Amino acid sequence: MNQVSIAEQLQKPRSTIQRFLSVHHKDPISDEALAFRPRSGRPRATTEKQDRLLRRTIEKDSSIQTDDLAQHISGDESETISECTIRRRAAEWGLFHRVERKTPVLTRSHVQKRLDFVSAHIDWTFGDWSKVQFSDESSVQCGSNHGQ
Repeated sequence: MNQVSIAEQLQKPRSTIQRFLSVHHKDPISDEALAFRPRSGRPRATTEKQDRLLRRTIEKDSSIQTDDLAQHISGDESETISECTIRRRAAEWGLFHRVERKTPVLTRSHVQKRLDFVSAHIDWTFGDWSKVQFSDESSVQCGSNHGQ
């Protein structure tokens, strides 16, 4: 196969394929050896065991705060895991932080008023309801993400 078709199939830039082939053209290596080659860069701050615990905890309770999670996962003080690391791991798994939607608390008086309204209008026909206009105000902001 040529470089362009390999790049399209792997969804990688052609320059990446070209560089890979130029390095490994003289010295072909097996897939197993390629998968475990040492790489440059900083090692991961979390172990696989910590990653599994982190993912399980986030999936179990998505409302948990990252600072609480960092303390829970870190264990001893010598190996603290930052909140940014936890957010990056969650993003790798497709788990993103969401702000929990607050719903209004219905008191007994709210429930009673709703029941009274329903009882008072239970005999209304479709024609009666067509004369009523309901409105609801909500904030809509285009072009910016407020994290909510």
